[in-house]
Amino acid sequence: MRVIIASLFFFAAQNSMAQNPNIWTIGITGGAGDVLESEFQGGVKDFATAATSLNVASEQSALLFGGDGRQSYLKNTAKSDHDIQVFKANFLKNPKECTNAQEIFDYMTSSAEHDVRSNENGNTLDSRITGEASMAKIKSFLDGVLQNATAGEDLVVNLDDHGWVEDRIGPSFWGVSLGEYPQSITTKDLAPYLAAFKSKGIHVHFNVQACFSGGFVDLSDVSESGAGTCVTAMADPRLEGYEADALVPRSYEQTFNKSFGKYGNQLQAFACGLGVDTWNRPMTSLDPIVKGWEKNGTSQDLLNCPATGLDLIKLAETTAQSLANAMTDPIRKGLLQSYHDLFIATLKDCSSESKDDDMVFRAELVACVDRSTIAPGYKTYLKRTLSSAVGNRYKKEMLNHHLNFIKNADTGSLLKFRNAYCCLAENLRLGKKPAVCDLK
Repeated sequence: MRVIIASLFFFAAQNSMAQNPNIWTIGITGGAGDVLESEFQGGVKDFATAATSLNVASEQSALLFGGDGRQSYLKNTAKSDHDIQVFKANFLKNPKECTNAQEIFDYMTSSAEHDVRSNENGNTLDSRITGEASMAKIKSFLDGVLQNATAGEDLVVNLDDHGWVEDRIGPSFWGVSLGEYPQSITTKDLAPYLAAFKSKGIHVHFNVQACFSGGFVDLSDVSESGAGTCVTAMADPRLEGYEADALVPRSYEQTFNKSFGKYGNQLQAFACGLGVDTWNRPMTSLDPIVKGWEKNGTSQDLLNCPATGLDLIKLAETTAQSLANAMTDPIRKGLLQSYHDLFIATLKDCSSESKDDDMVFRAELVACVDRSTIAPGYKTYLKRTLSSAVGNRYKKEMLNHHLNFIKNADTGSLLKFRNAYCCLAENLRLGKKPAVCDLK
């Protein structure tokens, strides 16, 4: 009873707070006819709830979905969800026989049976939706932010739908589908806006939930401690992404915006999404900084043990605290302590909700790809995705890279990391950053 009363008091107090004039939010979910129910929940409903929790004024918030007056999403039929569990169980009995592997691949490529939920009578699927996901609507809102926001204010952007990468001609660029095919929004479209926001002193917090969405991390601008752009993304730049369904019970996409509403910052929302996800390789603005330094830096395995699951994260927790205690450099010490208190602690809490038991399944399933009848081009993506390190392996990889970097990186690289970290960790509800962000 005490927990219920405390929760009711929190939400009542939260809802009674004055609107926050320093935050702008825009949620964009294409919904071009084949968005799944989990995408609609995570990209539309959960993001709208997160914006409300930040007390954003209605005139400073947009929630865009669908196109040309259409709003719909797909919900797997009960038969389809039941069948995929049967197919998986049959496959695992004797993986070398590839029993039901074809049916699993068909499900993964969206060939499952669906019920359609739509606004057939002209009623919106969610009353908080403010318009269609079109370039015209997006540009109108972003132009309004540029015109009316002032230095020091924050813009939160959530982009969710099918993602793609184009690298056949010229430098690679990434895009996400909008409400009407073939409309998309790309990294090329967004770069000028992000530069303009920086010049006005507006901080941008950008989350992308799509296949290949890690390509948007290249839009990060953390060269200064003030205005810039920090990015969180659901998937590797070269890998497809998987949303929550009967085959993938919990995912980053299902978790990030719900956690963003809870914590009020990208860093912990990302840590929670990473914690529950066992099929994707989520990324942040921290990762290219670490990777750039590692080309010439010293690689050190700080988590050299066979631990998995919560044991692995507890080891990382202990390692981070030991490193923090031993540090004399105040910035390194502060980053390690904050990373321990925010990132690892949240990762531990959320990882406890997820069983990482799909690695063997994925490894055995990939051996059946060439025996399937799926399109040759898709086989390449599927094999690369199923063979990639995810779940426990990916968490260990990321934790080790981050801790090694904070311990050993040169001062210039460390300060860039701190800029990105402080952007990601800024609590937008409280307008507060971790103490390490103020150290000189």
